Amino acid sequence: MEANGDAQGVAIAGAAVVLVLVLYFARGDNKEKRSQKHWDAVCRGVLQERDNVMHRVLQDGSDTPQEERHSEDTRIARLRGTELMAAMRNGTLSCERAVAAFCRRARAVGKVKTNGVTEEFYDEAVQAARKVDASGGGGGGGGPTATAGLLQGMPMSIKDAMHMKGALTTCGMACKAAKGPSKEDGLLVKVLRAHGAIPFVRGNVPQCMMLPESDNAIFGRSDNPWNLGRTPGGSSGGEGSLVASRSTPLALGSDVGGSIRIPCHFTGTCGLKPTPDRMSKKGMESLSEDNKGGQRIIHPTPGPIANCVDDLELAMTALCSVEMWDADKRIPRLPWDRTVAIDGPGRPLKVGFFTTDHWFEPCAAISRAVHEAAEGLRAAGHEVVPFEPPVSGWQIAKLYYGQMGAEGNMKRFVDSIQGERMLPSYAALRQLAGFPNCLRPALSWVLRNVLGDERRASIVGITRNKGLSVRQYYELVADTYDLRSKWEDAVTDAGLDAVIFPPVALPALPHGAAKDLTLAFTYMFVANLLHWPAGVVPVTLVRPDEQDYDVKRLPVNQRDGTARLARETMRGSAGLPVGVQVMTMPFQEELALHAMREVEKAVNFVAVPAVSGL
Repeated sequence: MEANGDAQGVAIAGAAVVLVLVLYFARGDNKEKRSQKHWDAVCRGVLQERDNVMHRVLQDGSDTPQEERHSEDTRIARLRGTELMAAMRNGTLSCERAVAAFCRRARAVGKVKTNGVTEEFYDEAVQAARKVDASGGGGGGGGPTATAGLLQGMPMSIKDAMHMKGALTTCGMACKAAKGPSKEDGLLVKVLRAHGAIPFVRGNVPQCMMLPESDNAIFGRSDNPWNLGRTPGGSSGGEGSLVASRSTPLALGSDVGGSIRIPCHFTGTCGLKPTPDRMSKKGMESLSEDNKGGQRIIHPTPGPIANCVDDLELAMTALCSVEMWDADKRIPRLPWDRTVAIDGPGRPLKVGFFTTDHWFEPCAAISRAVHEAAEGLRAAGHEVVPFEPPVSGWQIAKLYYGQMGAEGNMKRFVDSIQGERMLPSYAALRQLAGFPNCLRPALSWVLRNVLGDERRASIVGITRNKGLSVRQYYELVADTYDLRSKWEDAVTDAGLDAVIFPPVALPALPHGAAKDLTLAFTYMFVANLLHWPAGVVPVTLVRPDEQDYDVKRLPVNQRDGTARLARETMRGSAGLPVGVQVMTMPFQEELALHAMREVEKAVNFVAVPAVSGL
């Protein structure tokens, strides 16, 4: 009888907890700083003004037959960035011709087909290209010059979150679009221009830059070139989409939780997240008005996205230059030196690999990609050994999501949009951001004991809506530094040059699914928490027999609603690209790219999305 009474008591208590939570989540939120109608009008105005701009380069005033010009544009788009530069320098291709070709492709493919473009600066880009040709920096002006910059004539896309003169820097938010165009370039855009790069488009981002799905009320939703029903990721999703569709040869993104590497994995492109302190952050827009929000334990990092590792290295060589150091004294003066990655010709690397973090098992295609990369490196003469991470994904999730709420960051992000209508994808995040701390243990209890969702229960239990106490914050910082020490010791003791592992547990997600599958991204968080450089290189495509996520084979603590949703997202995934993540210790970007290049050579990934028309 006592046992029955205890069970009855637990049931009644559980029902009461559930009722309180239902009432909380059902309540309305009328705390809007400005009417949604106002911000909707701002979004319409921005889009109308953009679409009213006429671009001369897109007008058909050429004597060249359209079919012939299209064929030439396609030939140019097939060139990698380094090949494009070589053609312009040896006189076989003028800078104007190259830039005009990418302008037309960015409009026809990058904007019309995949909506990766937010703003277009085609005529300005063509004018800049003509100056390059006139100075002898491109094929149209007599070939290469000794003074030509490393990126002389290179068309580039710049992420919407980076300030660029004359362009909006919205972060996907109407309140920032209302401020109007930036009055000057951000520092890294200045550095790129100093080396001859020609920014000509801006890449789309998520509203608030918070989800791996590039969608906002201003410019709309970006699509994945490999499958228009799936996302290219985020927050540098527009850049990944544009590079993958060959609408630009090179792009500049940023990464604080995988924002470069997720789009690269989803779109079959290459990208590098450098060590945070190697790249200046001057000119990156802050989400909050007072510039006091954002991650203080984990730092954002700008980095390049391209279709091959050589193009990433070209961009990094230009960025790691005196133009950046002179303008930002906090950045160490470390010139790019690829010789430090090799230590002599042909030195074999020692690479560790793992396929699971024990928090979210990867799908079959991604596990296969890691093994294929490992076998390819081994066949190329490198030493490849299994490596067990010193800390599981459960601890990674605790630290990353813990710091997201450490300073009330989630609520600050919600407040930053100033009453603008939040996209449906943010519904759960908004509720969690404002959820009272006193009720979080109850919600965690329901998730764990009623719904059987151990993973979400642990996340709810560690996040906060109004920040942590000083002591709690200190403990979080100490735990993060302890994580860094454990990883450094483990990699050093194993004598590893690099570690390869999954970028995400799944390939590109269907539109709208990212909000419910953020738990699959813990593999990305490792490098952000460590402040280590990490990149992604494509390896293979999902096979028809890999369009499943077998929930029954998962550890018991992963057989939850998130796993069942992962199974749904794998349906129809055949043909999607999957990559591997390559990580090295701090300030070893040269070594990271060297290891990525070795993977690239070993797997020989040459597929392109059909929408590119190549």
